Amino acid sequence: MYESFLRQKRKINWLRFGDENTAYFHASLKQRRISNLITSYMNDEGQIIDNYAEVVEHFYNHFKGFLGKSSTATSQVDQDYFQKGPVLTLEQQLDLIKPFTKKDVKKSLFSIPSIKSLGPDGYGSRFYKALWKDIGEEISEAILLVF
Repeated sequence: MYESFLRQKRKINWLRFGDENTAYFHASLKQRRISNLITSYMNDEGQIIDNYAEVVEHFYNHFKGFLGKSSTATSQVDQDYFQKGPVLTLEQQLDLIKPFTKKDVKKSLFSIPSIKSLGPDGYGSRFYKALWKDIGEEISEAILLVF
C-alpha cells in the first residue's frame, strides 16, 4: 500500500510540476536517462569494467551473437501436431468470429472497476455507468462501428 501511495504521489508531483517545460521536467528526464544508462559490467574474471567504450563493445558483441542466427520458431510446422492436442469444434470456431452485440459492449463496460484511471477523454468507467441510460445506445454504436 505504501508503494502504491508513493506512485500516486509521484504522479501528483508530475502533474503539478512536470508538464510545462520546467526545470523539474528537464531534471526528471535527465534522471531517467542516467538511471537507464549501463555504465559498467562484471566480466567473467570478476573484474568490473567501467570504461564506456569497453562496455559498449561488450554489449554489442553479446547481442550480436543472438541476432542474425536462424530461428527454429520460423521453421516449418508439422501439421500432425495440431491434431494431437485439443482442437476447437466448428461451433467454438464460429463463436470466436461472431460479431459483438450491444449487450457485449455493456457487459464489458460494466466489468471495468469504477475506480480505474480516467481514459484519454478524461472520463472513467464510473461516468459511463452512471449515464448509461442516456448515452448507452450511442456509446454501443460507436464501439461496434470500430469493430
